[in-house]
Amino acid sequence: MRFRRGQIHWYDFILIGLAAAIVYPDKILEWVSEKTGRSYGLMALLVVEVVAIGLMIMTMVLLMPAYPKLEWSQPLLFVGCVALFRLLMWAALRMFGFDD
Repeated sequence: MRFRRGQIHWYDFILIGLAAAIVYPDKILEWVSEKTGRSYGLMALLVVEVVAIGLMIMTMVLLMPAYPKLEWSQPLLFVGCVALFRLLMWAALRMFGFDD
């Protein structure tokens, strides 16, 4: 998702997936709790956040030497776009009365 160049590289999908894990840790825990039948609390949420951020940093450290056009700000851009999407969806659901 190289916004300036119009190209999509394979590592963009990894970065978008990790950005979604950073922005939607509650959805990940809901999915895991459905699969395991257990309930997870705040500590598990923090663990998901720490693991996702750590994987994002490790991915960038490993990919940047191999792909010099990969900029350090690209993961921040992805996290910001996914967070903006979540904010807009939250506002739209509240505005039109689809609140649970």
